[in-house]
Amino acid sequence: MKVLLITPYSPLRHHDHAANDVMRPLVEALGQAMDLHVYAPGQRNGGLASWRINDVTYHAGADVLRRQSDRLDMYSYAARGSWSRQSTREVLTIARAVKPDIVHAEYAQAAEPLFRVRRAGLPIRTSIMLHDLPGEWADASADSEGWLRTSLGRLERAKTNNLKRLVLTAIDALLVFSERDREKLRNASGIVAVTQIGFTPGECSWVGDAPQVAAFGGALWRLENELTAIHLAREVLPLVRTRLPQAQLRIFGARPSAQVSALSDEPGVTVVGEVADYDDEFRHAAVTLAPAMVDAGVLMKALRAMSIGCPVVLNSVSAGPIVGLKNGIHALVGDGPAELADQIAAAMQDRVRAQRIGSAARELVRNQYSWDRTVQIYARVFDHLLHG
Repeated sequence: MKVLLITPYSPLRHHDHAANDVMRPLVEALGQAMDLHVYAPGQRNGGLASWRINDVTYHAGADVLRRQSDRLDMYSYAARGSWSRQSTREVLTIARAVKPDIVHAEYAQAAEPLFRVRRAGLPIRTSIMLHDLPGEWADASADSEGWLRTSLGRLERAKTNNLKRLVLTAIDALLVFSERDREKLRNASGIVAVTQIGFTPGECSWVGDAPQVAAFGGALWRLENELTAIHLAREVLPLVRTRLPQAQLRIFGARPSAQVSALSDEPGVTVVGEVADYDDEFRHAAVTLAPAMVDAGVLMKALRAMSIGCPVVLNSVSAGPIVGLKNGIHALVGDGPAELADQIAAAMQDRVRAQRIGSAARELVRNQYSWDRTVQIYARVFDHLLHG
């Protein structure tokens, strides 16, 4: 079976978001099970058009250059930030040369070539792993001021809805992280399968020697993480501090927006910015916070903290996709500022219970989220596409 995997985020490059935890181990695992070719924008090895590493063939891609004219394109402008029209042209050229059985996309941003493969009449099946569902990305356009920004926001929403429609009708197989996501895609014309993303556990273990520090980490340029950071700093932490006046919130991650940086002015809040090692931040904090403000897939930050035994506070949205998770056993789950504050304070005040929850979480991640299991599901879907 020959598969051309396309992704906005090369497994050979460093990224300032969760793709670092996903793409390299996924490609390495899939490469052991099939003839795998990988394309990503900005992926290069000198002047080579393609090269092999550990039985995986990589194909060079031009850097993404998003232009203002892309706002008028029919494809999502947000997606154009990591996937250009040139990226799609390069994928089609590679597909014609390599003749894969399947073109598989990781992330919705890379969906465009899958539509073009069908339109071009190429005898290739298509599939996509939807890390986030189109139409459920955080959207700041409602808060935009001025008629131009408002109009562009409406246009972007229309394009995102069109992308979702095409994903549902023009791709042979959709992979998602949870039964909840599969139910949302019940009207899809192709296969919809639930997979569990693999995870490589951290090598360190939780020590929790900052007993009143709650940690929140993520790509702080992403609107989803910006909204969560603001919510935690302004709505949740003040409630925690009514019981624990020394409680602190430590926010870290790449490229914090101006709104996130301004949170340092809030009592008890420290915005660190980019750090060398997320695990080290989780390791020392009393508790890691990973609620989600947008209904999406599995939050890698939650699995990452859980994998080293750190107690984690989630909300129902972020807890739902984690297979086997039970509130009070593997994590503390609360909805709304008051419930989240209660769970954070509980973790800080009862270290023995927090340690017990962290240990159970560590076992859950290591047992449920193996890359071997992920590859089995991918291979089963691919085989079904080819042989029914």
